[in-house]
Amino acid sequence: MMKQKKNIHSNIFKSLIYNNRGIALFVSIALVSIMVPVVIEANKNAFRTVESMATTRHRHSATYIAKFGIRIAMNILIEDAPNTSPDSLRNICEDPEFIAEILTEIGSQFEVPKSLSIKDELGKLQINALIKPPNTLDPDQELLWDRALRTCVEKHGDENQINETRSIIQSVADWLDENDDERPSGAEKSYYESMDIPKKCRNGFFKSIDELFDVKGFTSSIADCIQYRNNATIYGAQISKDKINYTGLINIRSADVPVLTLLFPEEDLDRFEKAQIIHSYRLEKEDENFKNSIDNNDWYVMALNEEGYGAENALKKIIMPADQMKTVGYFRIVSTATKSGITKTISAVVKREKVKNKWRCIILTWEDVS
Repeated sequence: MMKQKKNIHSNIFKSLIYNNRGIALFVSIALVSIMVPVVIEANKNAFRTVESMATTRHRHSATYIAKFGIRIAMNILIEDAPNTSPDSLRNICEDPEFIAEILTEIGSQFEVPKSLSIKDELGKLQINALIKPPNTLDPDQELLWDRALRTCVEKHGDENQINETRSIIQSVADWLDENDDERPSGAEKSYYESMDIPKKCRNGFFKSIDELFDVKGFTSSIADCIQYRNNATIYGAQISKDKINYTGLINIRSADVPVLTLLFPEEDLDRFEKAQIIHSYRLEKEDENFKNSIDNNDWYVMALNEEGYGAENALKKIIMPADQMKTVGYFRIVSTATKSGITKTISAVVKREKVKNKWRCIILTWEDVS
């Protein structure tokens, strides 16, 4: 029986070898076994290519829509400018429903971003206002930064927070001033050039808020503690006859609670509650509209008085008066768009100004966030 099976196998093999039809079948089977994986892989590659092209197309579309959102926000600011007031600017910067209604209206004809926000940069600490050119440390701005930094230095810095806080402030001042004379606990050219990786002390205004990390003593833990991106800005320049000046005045009508807290001295144990009262008063609504007017300059005093607090110890000299809001403004716009699952976010800072009796917005910085 075994010999018979062997003969059968031998006969099949001989038939495949010596019979042309057998050879053709053998070759065909071999070719098919080779070609099938090749074709499958080619199809996979083609699908990946098509998928990649579609993803790229959706990403471009999302980017275009996000950019369109920036333009919408700029037009909103320009339309508001001729009759701008603290109340009208509050609608733009602090009422998401106001922006949403505009997007809904435009969205009936065009693709619009899914979210759009406009925030006033002048509701923050102006880092470039710490120095009065060319080399004078502004006492009011120094006090604000001392209040902002001291608690964070105590948490994340040296045990002697008074000296370290002073060192950071004087190092920032040295970075800003025009000379190379080092302040008692600051840092100038000689310090930065002696570092393992030497760097240049700017001796001029900050060009980016992240430039703070180049300054002696300013660490990431302190940056996170003061929420530097949310509460500090490099913007606020007032330009006249080729002279640049930073007033450092804060628009408390758009400032967040951490900045509002800095109005009051550290020994005021109610300062956090006072800041929250001012913030809540500003945003309180009635019948979908803001309840309290913030057009006059004493609105925050009224807010505190209503809750039984006074504002006598507030640092009033750094509060921006209402009429200054009708001049130059700086705003951060964030636009987020989605197209077929692809999301794109763009952030831009714009300057609103009046040139030859015509209002305009110009883009100062542009950042692809995602």
